[in-house]
Amino acid sequence: MIFKKKKYLITGASSGLGRQLSYYLDNSGATLTILGSNNKELSKTFNNLSKNKKHKKIIADFSNLKKSKVVIKNIFRGSKYDGFINCAGIHSFSPINGLSDEQIIESFNINSIYPYLILKNFTKTDNYNTDASIVLIGTISSITGSSYLSLYSSSKISQINLSKSLSTELSKKKIRINTISAGMLESKIWDGLKTKLPKEYISEIEKKHPLGIGKYEDVINSISFFLSNNSKWITGTNFIIDGGFSAS
Repeated sequence: MIFKKKKYLITGASSGLGRQLSYYLDNSGATLTILGSNNKELSKTFNNLSKNKKHKKIIADFSNLKKSKVVIKNIFRGSKYDGFINCAGIHSFSPINGLSDEQIIESFNINSIYPYLILKNFTKTDNYNTDASIVLIGTISSITGSSYLSLYSSSKISQINLSKSLSTELSKKKIRINTISAGMLESKIWDGLKTKLPKEYISEIEKKHPLGIGKYEDVINSISFFLSNNSKWITGTNFIIDGGFSAS
């Protein structure tokens, strides 16, 4: 119960890494506010959390400014957090000419603007506890570059820049902020790529991960470290967890 009496805000909790992280922190004693855009899937996550804690779920609609203000108000009403983990993201695998204008705007809204709006409000005095920790989940493709991932990588690179740019500013408030740039994980995204792409392409992706395709727990272990007091002297970093992808 290493996070007993701690309260965390998690975005992207309706599936994937955000869902598994919610289960982990719940089992570790934390109280959670979980966000997601899909009510049905977010409810699945919420219903599997401990019933004896004051967990909260919020449907996050950031499609326009008016709606986002309502979401922000609900997130921080009566709550002070020990940390914020941004797992939300939308993945696009397409050449640039195959993308619609709507897809481009949506990706930047969810991958860049959405977390920035939450950060802006999280860092207000009444919304966080001393020694709070922020962990932003990015992607290794923002660093290495990858074919057909220009939209995803360019909209996600803001996570790296945010941790670097805000680290000094937030240190004055006793808040740490770091980014984790992850490689390919066994997930719905990976399953989807395996059905869409030729076997040769999938094989090449696997070869570029010398330690194999990752699992959620590989990233969750590092998130746990950054949330804990073990990382009390670390801020402004971009921590790479990619099974050796960037070194291959």
